[in-house]
Amino acid sequence: MPAEASIATVLNLHQPTGNLEDLLEHKEWEAKEVLFAYDRIPRSLWGHEDLARIHLSMSGTLLELLSNPAFQSRVYGTVKCGDLLWHLRNPAIDILGTGYYHPVMPLIPEADQEEHLVRWVGIARHLFDRDVFHGFWPPEMGFRMEMIPLLRKMGFTYVIVDSKHIEPVDSMRWEEVRYRPHLAKYKEAEIVVVVRD
Repeated sequence: MPAEASIATVLNLHQPTGNLEDLLEHKEWEAKEVLFAYDRIPRSLWGHEDLARIHLSMSGTLLELLSNPAFQSRVYGTVKCGDLLWHLRNPAIDILGTGYYHPVMPLIPEADQEEHLVRWVGIARHLFDRDVFHGFWPPEMGFRMEMIPLLRKMGFTYVIVDSKHIEPVDSMRWEEVRYRPHLAKYKEAEIVVVVRD
């Protein structure tokens, strides 16, 4: 009998401030394709909640845009952003935390890192009516061990990282490094590390 296999599909979505509005102005069809792609995510899971699972990271700037009444009015007829945000509450979707403006977290001051997470958690709690977001997707996969206490403080229990950053304490085969979660500790804080590839 084959071993049980598990896989998690992660979608990482970000729109820099003003980008989608600019596309609507100058390349309308491209903007509509982006909106259709966003709208298709929860729709593709309807009726498959017992089997399907995805993890979805959306930057704070994207959440801010999709919840903006003026933007919602502008794209009404293409996508109903309010409905989209509502459908993203589907239990088959695990919303992952991330940096608000999608910064490479290790490259910005620690105080700014915390502010990014505080702002992201604030808008996500409001839009998704949840207090807890378990997973964290570091923008551009920028991660360092010093982030662990902040991630735990914000309530995250796991973080997704690239396999090249995993350094086992004991000897491990390559498939053990890549295909299983690990526990990472910095000072007194611990977090589960899920390998992206």
